[in-house]
Amino acid sequence: MPLGLELPSHSLCFSASGAPHLESLGDPFDRAVVTVRMDGRSCRIAWDAKAVTPDALRAAVAHVKSLRFSGPLTIAFNAGEWEMEETYRDHNAAFARINETATTLGEMQAFAASPYRLEKASFEDSTLIRPSAIDLTCEAWSRARGNITPEFLAELDTAGILQRAIILDYDESQHGLVFRFVGWGHGKRFGHDWPVRAIGTRHDHGQPDDSYTRWIARQYDTAFEGDPRRDYIDSIIRLDQPGPSGRVQYERVLLPSRFVNGAPALVAVSIVRPGLLPLLPSAAQGPAKASDDPSRSGSD
Repeated sequence: MPLGLELPSHSLCFSASGAPHLESLGDPFDRAVVTVRMDGRSCRIAWDAKAVTPDALRAAVAHVKSLRFSGPLTIAFNAGEWEMEETYRDHNAAFARINETATTLGEMQAFAASPYRLEKASFEDSTLIRPSAIDLTCEAWSRARGNITPEFLAELDTAGILQRAIILDYDESQHGLVFRFVGWGHGKRFGHDWPVRAIGTRHDHGQPDDSYTRWIARQYDTAFEGDPRRDYIDSIIRLDQPGPSGRVQYERVLLPSRFVNGAPALVAVSIVRPGLLPLLPSAAQGPAKASDDPSRSGSD
């Protein structure tokens, strides 16, 4: 069991061979290293997914396991222009995620204990011949100068995007953002009547998965304040009611906007887009064994 103690703060780097050394003495330009930073009861492990070696990642994970701390464990990696960061209370789930990013074991379904974010400033996908639905949304929003006009909504509808759109604004009486429009496409996961039931309710509670709701609510809040963002989301959405549940991967854009009367609003559009993980070929040896996490399921 992890100890409820504050461990001495330290920062280590693990080289390509797995050898540890103080981060302050390491080469800041060596992309193959894995960094482990311990701060009180929390720990963070970070690496470059395109340069890391199995030995470095395996040694870093072994060190983290030896610390026996009780606080959150954050894992972070970048892959080209993409950056990922996820924080776990369940350390075994974090180790399983690290293994998942490095290799696919057989046909095992990859699940996470909590959602994470992959963020990119400007998205480009060379495999796309035509602009993506997210690209079209951004272009329509720019033409409308951030205003939610009938023409803007018509553009989304014509492109088949309106069904995946959500519009929110701030409700003084409820002291938070509330749903004003929910596209019917969201009913496929949350129930056919959810796009109607959600209208007028706050965005940060009362949805099928409370932990997922609280996590995305913070992103909606910052975007509403004027910080547009474009993310790749990989999450587990758990539902109490019958229906599809499990891993969901989608690209999403949050656009601070205004209604025609000038009142501030937020437009969110998400498009299902699976397939960023695993990041290394399945032949690569992962840093942890599947048995390290007894809660993981076997093959499908």
